[in-house]
Amino acid sequence: MIGVIYIIKKTVYYLIRVILIMMFARALSSWLTTDEDSKLNSFLYAVTEPFVIPVRMLVDKIEALRNLPMDISFMLAFMILGFVQVLLSFANV
Repeated sequence: MIGVIYIIKKTVYYLIRVILIMMFARALSSWLTTDEDSKLNSFLYAVTEPFVIPVRMLVDKIEALRNLPMDISFMLAFMILGFVQVLLSFANV
């Protein structure tokens, strides 16, 4: 049973790592490319947006954060996923 939990923990850990890499690539591509219709940008957006949407919905409920000149939900989602990854690395299973 402990082996199954260990495999699940490691799988989730590495999936989060891949998602964080894709989120980083999405952030870089938004700064570097001007073609928003590229296949790479579309792919990165499609993979990472499901993790950003729930955070964006929570941020929209907070009046002080709603009127900021930039969308901080992407950064918050990135930090939350990173925090979950750190918690998984410290979990003793």
